[in-house]
Amino acid sequence: MTGNELKQVINELRLSQAEFARLVGVTVGAVSQWLSEVRTIPGPVESFVGLFMRLPSTIREFELTQLQKGANIMRNGMYLIHFTGSNGDGYATLTFQDGIVYGFDSGFARYDGTCNVEANGMADIDVRVTMPPNVKSVVGGVIHPFEWTLAVQAQMNVNQERGNHRCQHRPWPQSDSTVHPHA
Repeated sequence: MTGNELKQVINELRLSQAEFARLVGVTVGAVSQWLSEVRTIPGPVESFVGLFMRLPSTIREFELTQLQKGANIMRNGMYLIHFTGSNGDGYATLTFQDGIVYGFDSGFARYDGTCNVEANGMADIDVRVTMPPNVKSVVGGVIHPFEWTLAVQAQMNVNQERGNHRCQHRPWPQSDSTVHPHA
């Protein structure tokens, strides 16, 4: 794809360079360099543009409307979570990828779940934490001789780079966690 071809696509989509940069997750400077052909357009960007242009027009228009409204998007990437419970604290590394959440923590627990971002910028996170046998949980100090699962719900503001968040889990009371993105 040449700079002129990319310019035609941006014009066809009725986007500014800044909006296109947000769409593909790069800086405005990168887009400018591609358009002037100072830098080659990366293969993944070219592939994304091709796929985006092949979307049904209703879906493409919806995505563009969301982009132009400045809709909040949960960034895909890895997040370091420091959590504190009634019986200590620990760290988890969670990956957020297109609405799916997965990862592990310092106590060898596994995390699997979903993330849904609302229009108000709050992400609703619903995760199942699978605890290994004979490992003490920071939530109530529970130890089981078998693998067990803890359901955890949290909300997070996607506009914040880091912050403290309240988590709900059954059957124990709330705990606190701090999110540090490493996207």
